[in-house]
Amino acid sequence: MKKLRYFWGGDISMIIASICTRVGLEYSSLPGANTYLGVIFWGKERNTNTYMTQRVYQETKKLSKKFFTKKYTEKYFQQAENVQKKFNYFIKQTRKLNFKKLSNQEIINILTKLWQLEVKSIAFYSGSQEEPLILAEEKIKKILATKFSSPEILPIFEILINPREFDEAQKQEFAWFKLINRKNKLSRKDFINHGLKYPFVFWNNYDLEKSFKYFKNKFKKDKQEKLEFKKHLIKLKKKKNQVIKEQNKILNKINNKELCHLSWLFQKSGILRMRLKHTWAGVEEFLLYDLFQEVAKRIKEDYFTMVSYYQPTEIINALADKDKLTKKEIINRKKAFYLGVKNNKAFFYSGQQAINQVKKKYPELFVKKKITQLIGTPACLGKARGEVAVINVSESLSNLALRAKQFKANQILVTEMTQPNMVPLMKKAAAIVTNEGGLTSHAAVISREFGIPCIVGTKCATQVLKDGDLVEVDANKGVVKILK
Repeated sequence: MKKLRYFWGGDISMIIASICTRVGLEYSSLPGANTYLGVIFWGKERNTNTYMTQRVYQETKKLSKKFFTKKYTEKYFQQAENVQKKFNYFIKQTRKLNFKKLSNQEIINILTKLWQLEVKSIAFYSGSQEEPLILAEEKIKKILATKFSSPEILPIFEILINPREFDEAQKQEFAWFKLINRKNKLSRKDFINHGLKYPFVFWNNYDLEKSFKYFKNKFKKDKQEKLEFKKHLIKLKKKKNQVIKEQNKILNKINNKELCHLSWLFQKSGILRMRLKHTWAGVEEFLLYDLFQEVAKRIKEDYFTMVSYYQPTEIINALADKDKLTKKEIINRKKAFYLGVKNNKAFFYSGQQAINQVKKKYPELFVKKKITQLIGTPACLGKARGEVAVINVSESLSNLALRAKQFKANQILVTEMTQPNMVPLMKKAAAIVTNEGGLTSHAAVISREFGIPCIVGTKCATQVLKDGDLVEVDANKGVVKILK
């Protein structure tokens, strides 16, 4: 039996990886959050692969039975929404401060509070991952099997889990259209205000001036194509209304209280997922960009290096005039890093020591196998064949704009996970394939809105597939075949 299961991966900072180890230690009673008690982060530079142990995977499934109880689930979502509100209030108040006038200790207090809020928000965000919803998915399909034939189950299941309201990524599109419909040009104030509502659009883009330039160019382009943009939004609204009617028809036909609850669970998880995403995606890059710039200046460290390779405790230590990372240690972390939780205590290794530790404990991570097909979770049914275009989630906004121009309508979009800035690409794709994500992920929700075949959670699509590869995507079965 394999020791590890792939969890998720991509371009993430050491700050987020370290926060996740705290999630398991502090919120292990929450479905999904407990996975971080048995998760390891393994990678180099900022390229991270995350794995969970088989034991914790089984424990997560067991813990997820809590979601079958309506009373518990309603309380869970209420608590999650309260965390989001507290985070939003904290950001609003913190942005009013003049960071240059604050003492190091005052900044330490702000960072400590920020990371406490992020730990809690990620704990609830984790409940929308694939693992805590597996049993709910199995139960829904079992109930549907009593009324429908086998070929009908997947399309109906797909309808039932679609949110009845727009998520934050879709709301961002409507808000952006209002801007281009009303304004002659994008001012910096417009740019900031839009970002405050939807900070996840800045995820992994650490140059605010370049981000502003990207959005100014996007504004001009979208204004020229305003009519098409409007048609797209009208189509989204029609699709949403159609989904609601179909859901009501199915639920009335089956008349099963448990099915209604579990359908609502998936829908609510998808909405909450995007709302909580801005509590960690876009914080150092946008929401508190000036604060982290000031911290980097005070500890005499390059801003990008600090937010990429420093753990939270190390930033605090540097501010408290204790040791800061040496150049050698930063080089080691770029070479390799390995962190996680063992015996209820976080551990961390870097450089050759990290490689040695992982080779000793998980040698299977170093075994290269010839792969002819990938298996994942069908998120939107359908089939497609075409050339692969690999788009990394860490692409800069300017590079993403270039890739969007180059992307052809018949290509297969392959990425670690999708993000709101990829929507123009997603609309043109013949199919979408991601490394990670479940049925409530951004890729799953958007692909269903557009009716594009989509397979999520393949674990290694971006590592196996290359630009120009010819593949066949069978999203009815969750299989990607490599043809050439």
